[in-house]
Amino acid sequence: MVAKITSAFQKLSFADAEKLANDWFGSVNGYMRGASPFRKITDGTDDPVDERIVQGLFDEINNGYLTTHSFGDDQMPLLGNYIYSGDDFSDQTDLPAMMTQSLTDISLSEAINLFVNGRFSEVLDLLCSLGLYTFVYQFVNAGQADLVGMPVTTATDMQQVIKITGSQLTDIFERFSLPVTLAELAADLPIIDLSNAGTARNASQQNFQQNLSVVMDNSHQPFINDRGETTPVNYGFVEALHGLIQATYCLPILVQYTVTRNQLLAQIQAGDYTEPRNVAPADFNIASSLGDYVEQLARFQVDQLMPIVKRGKDDYDGLNQSGSLSAFNHLMRVAPQMRAVNPKYAEMPKQTKKLYYWLYQSSFASEIAAADRVQL
Repeated sequence: MVAKITSAFQKLSFADAEKLANDWFGSVNGYMRGASPFRKITDGTDDPVDERIVQGLFDEINNGYLTTHSFGDDQMPLLGNYIYSGDDFSDQTDLPAMMTQSLTDISLSEAINLFVNGRFSEVLDLLCSLGLYTFVYQFVNAGQADLVGMPVTTATDMQQVIKITGSQLTDIFERFSLPVTLAELAADLPIIDLSNAGTARNASQQNFQQNLSVVMDNSHQPFINDRGETTPVNYGFVEALHGLIQATYCLPILVQYTVTRNQLLAQIQAGDYTEPRNVAPADFNIASSLGDYVEQLARFQVDQLMPIVKRGKDDYDGLNQSGSLSAFNHLMRVAPQMRAVNPKYAEMPKQTKKLYYWLYQSSFASEIAAADRVQL
């Protein structure tokens, strides 16, 4: 199954990956609708919003996106009613007959079917679906000011941006501090703890946040190591599959944002974009697709930075422009209108600060020495 899913994702074209990201996010947001994945449902399911979310999450567990949707050249979903058809060595054992007779009557084939259609499918469908939603909710939004400073390219050619962004994904994920493992991802998502979501089901079995992140014993208690810590689940080789799926749906998001941002930077550099355009804030509950939302977000975030362009022109005309990045950093701290652009500017990485300084110089960069121009 791992080989089958890996092959299917690796064969996707960029256009296929775009469609996958759009459709998959649309499916998850169909029940999340902008809700925080970092809150726990604690008041049952009397609230209509919570009822919708709980039903959506149970649907992901039982028949999630990969179980019900095909994509690329595949005609059938990647997951579903899997039936193992390989060799079955159930009867080949060196155990005494008395012991084998006392064991549960289940074959290797049945065990594989139960695992693939159960925990394996559950992990991929629930965690990958919520992983995509959480990535957009947490990092691809107007409040993520550092987004405008990554990844490292000013190219506007789509193919070049795809190539460069793809090579930068690991660094970008590290800068976002994305969970490295599936267990860490599960531990970060209180929304999947459904132990209080209803009284008709087993509460301990419904705590998917715990069950998918911590090793449990037969009595459904977490294993504790010799340091008094709960033992995280090690998903082993499935992590590589999770990484591939994550990269596949995140790449189109970052590429769309980068291409739009770079097109706007080119307009600013050419002097065709010097005043704010009053771009409306982006909202993925209003946008027709995830791609449209990401494009709108890039336009909104760049438009919010136009006061920097205006200040740069005014300072240059007044012969008092900031002549270095350190001087510009000081300006961003002390000038009220500049501080209003980004009150957390001091916390931004140097890469984002350089972009801000580039915007400041954009109206007069051609009139100063090359050595004095900031390079992106």
